[in-house]
Amino acid sequence: MAFSVCGGCDRKLVIPWRFEWGEAAPHMLVNGSFVEAPVMAAVQNLTLRRSITQALAGSPDVAALLGGVRIHDEAPPAANFPFITLGQSVIRDWSTGIEDGAEQSLTLHVWSPFGGKKRVQDIIEAIRAVLRDRALLLADRQPVNLRHEFSEVRLDPDGDSFHGIIRYRAISAPAQAVAA
Repeated sequence: MAFSVCGGCDRKLVIPWRFEWGEAAPHMLVNGSFVEAPVMAAVQNLTLRRSITQALAGSPDVAALLGGVRIHDEAPPAANFPFITLGQSVIRDWSTGIEDGAEQSLTLHVWSPFGGKKRVQDIIEAIRAVLRDRALLLADRQPVNLRHEFSEVRLDPDGDSFHGIIRYRAISAPAQAVAA
């Protein structure tokens, strides 16, 4: 089980995509404070992660650059490079007075010890091409907006590999509100 520590209360936070029934509820950021997230927020986060993983896994361009489908929730101990991992997710309440809404930020990581920055940048561009204007299925919600926020490539502290960081933002509302 993966945990994070809530900066506001020092409690262990269950990472939403690792949420299992009967465990402590995941937290979400509401008005600058971490609170227990409703189960539906955890489900939405899991569904967004799965949708993005499926979209990337189904891309021949991404698979060609990775040398296969190498997309992991967490890096395996002996992973073949290059690969993508799904990183931190943050859920923020985006509700209005009349309908529920959620804003989710999801960070993707690209890892490659060879090919230099160019290889990582090429993988990032392939990811961006796959997710650009992509309709993702989110259980009973529909994303209103999936937007690339930033990308960065840096030399990893190990001094041997390059690390790409890509952040996406998804705003979702109930499907019936989107259809209206």
